[in-house]
Amino acid sequence: MKDHPQTNVRIAWWLANGGMWPDVALSVKNLSELPDTPIEGAVGCPTYREGEPPVLVGHYKMQGPPRIDAKQAACLDYPERYCVYHWGGETELHMDNLRSRAPEGVGDDRWS
Repeated sequence: MKDHPQTNVRIAWWLANGGMWPDVALSVKNLSELPDTPIEGAVGCPTYREGEPPVLVGHYKMQGPPRIDAKQAACLDYPERYCVYHWGGETELHMDNLRSRAPEGVGDDRWS
């Protein structure tokens, strides 16, 4: 099977405001193949601006430890951890409200 050039990129749209292509691209094997230019203004590229209501998303299979990437948006889809956010009506998301744990039987499965 031959490799086909990638012409579409899934982005972390909640980070796209002011970000560069390599910083916001998801599921790209070789980030050096992306342009090192701002993503803002790209045709058809959605962004989520500061001041928008908080939103929690999934379906992006994030890597690394669970984190809040932006004040107003975060992804809770970490395949190696279960994640929840305890929202209390705040207008900005905070790491103190993010909880995660390993799946049952995999390492420390206590909520942290």
